[in-house]
Amino acid sequence: MSNRSTAAAAAKTHALPRAGVEMRIPLHDLHPSAFNPRREIDVADIPALADQIHHNTLLQALLVRAVAGEPGYQVFAGHRRLKALEHNRDLGRIEADAPISCMFYEVDDATAFIMAMAENIGRKDMTPIDECDAIAKALEDGATPSELAPQVGRTARQVLDRATVSKFAAENADIRALVAAGARTIQWAARFVSLSETNQAIVL
Repeated sequence: MSNRSTAAAAAKTHALPRAGVEMRIPLHDLHPSAFNPRREIDVADIPALADQIHHNTLLQALLVRAVAGEPGYQVFAGHRRLKALEHNRDLGRIEADAPISCMFYEVDDATAFIMAMAENIGRKDMTPIDECDAIAKALEDGATPSELAPQVGRTARQVLDRATVSKFAAENADIRALVAAGARTIQWAARFVSLSETNQAIVL
């Protein structure tokens, strides 16, 4: 299948999937997906999240799917919660086979990535630059701005702006660092990109 055909086929799957099915899955049967739109996970926060889960139970289910060739279930949204659960296991607070609240979805890679991104954006768990990079990847995988916008709580214009910033930031370390640190907003970066190189030098 050609790249164009693959992208077209993927684009058809980007509508929101049917509601997931509730499951309780043993912890030892859960493993994280290789992709995660949230690239920066502050491991120093994991013990605090583990304490919260230990005292208040898991407040939000992990999103999982079955993947051919992989054992158990792949967690495609909820990586920090999974790490916190594993931390509690290592501390002896829960057993390795403790049943974990999950929502099972039958989705492909592209849709799982978008769902993970939407959850992270909604929980404000992503850095601005991670959001830009994740949106750019979803567009590269075949989603259109109009399809993606309602799923991630953005307008089509904001989706395009974020993809533009991602592309520019990949070639400009200064802008990437400013946006990643929150020193400049995505909106500022999108407008900055539209300037001529002469005026960019003046502004920066």
